[in-house]
Amino acid sequence: MASLRQMRGKWYARVHYRKNGKVKEKLIPLRTSEKKPAIRRKLEVEKYEKDIKSGLTFDFPWLNDEGLISLKERTIDETVKDYYSTRRIEGIKESTIGRVEVAMKSLYKLINPDAALDSIDNDLIDRYKQYCRELLNHKPNTININLSKIRAFLNWCKRKGYIDEVPYFEILLVPKGDVDYLSDEMFMLILNCDGIEYHFKRSFIFYRETGCRLFEPFIGMIIGNTLVIPSDSSKTHRKRTVVLNDLTKPILEEMRHNVSKCKGDQKYAIKNYSRVFKKICKHIQLPDNYHFHNLRDTYAVRRWAITGDIHLVREEIGHSSVTTTEKYADFQLETLLADFPSLEKWISPRLEKPSFDESFLMDVNPQILALKDTNLKDTIVSGSS
Repeated sequence: MASLRQMRGKWYARVHYRKNGKVKEKLIPLRTSEKKPAIRRKLEVEKYEKDIKSGLTFDFPWLNDEGLISLKERTIDETVKDYYSTRRIEGIKESTIGRVEVAMKSLYKLINPDAALDSIDNDLIDRYKQYCRELLNHKPNTININLSKIRAFLNWCKRKGYIDEVPYFEILLVPKGDVDYLSDEMFMLILNCDGIEYHFKRSFIFYRETGCRLFEPFIGMIIGNTLVIPSDSSKTHRKRTVVLNDLTKPILEEMRHNVSKCKGDQKYAIKNYSRVFKKICKHIQLPDNYHFHNLRDTYAVRRWAITGDIHLVREEIGHSSVTTTEKYADFQLETLLADFPSLEKWISPRLEKPSFDESFLMDVNPQILALKDTNLKDTIVSGSS
């Protein structure tokens, strides 16, 4: 039987029920501060108590303009808004919430936001994956990120008791992709491309020499000769420091100045570095798979070619796990030497093989050292007969 509860001067009907072995409660606002009307409305709620415990939501006469009782279904849109509000209170970054919004907007292309929350089922998820692949031409990684955000939202809905089960999410298989770095020759073609402002070309040098992600130069703090990217602004939630030098520091200051004086959307101004880079790649006829992030890939590959220390490279580019970084070491040094002749003085020593040192054989029986190939073959044959 429902009970009464008063909060901030208003009465609520309190329905207790057990779900998955846990005691839960549901509060139905009675919209009155007087006890007698509250008791009458509680009795009305008790008529539907069994259905309320099963998870149904009712719109009672005192909760709507029509003065009628009706079954109310929680919509996707209202639940998503609750989710955003809760996550913000929990301290989740706006960029993370923004990524959820992107995923939900893509889902809304297949389903009305005002549809019932429980209409997100296995069939819809399968249709969503097919729609993303065939009509939106999204890459598997993009689809999987969207699926992970939608699944996180639905897991939250289940914890809140809004849905009974979360649909099964089968992510797409992503083949291990090759790292597309920019050789010295390719990078020189970019820097010598006509019709592009020198400022953009200098910025490309900065990104190639630091391995920064697109937004990192603008969210970090310049402390002396170091760019410090705080953990709360980092993609991996790890503090990262980037050492600056006489070349990269002035370029960084120029980039920050140019963006700060932008009268419009500064995010758009930052993204323009990526757009211009893609435009140059197309102009000099690089393959379509080349994009701005390849400047960061180039930094990582060059650093591994120089140091041979994949753990150091992981630390420098700010990966959470060295497993993510290992793809940059999947190259023959001979190939890297051909693509980066500017790194010859670092790569060549790594290619050198140690010469054979005969000094440790001084005390070995001379007959062993005098053994001929023919003797060896005879020994093998006679030993196997």
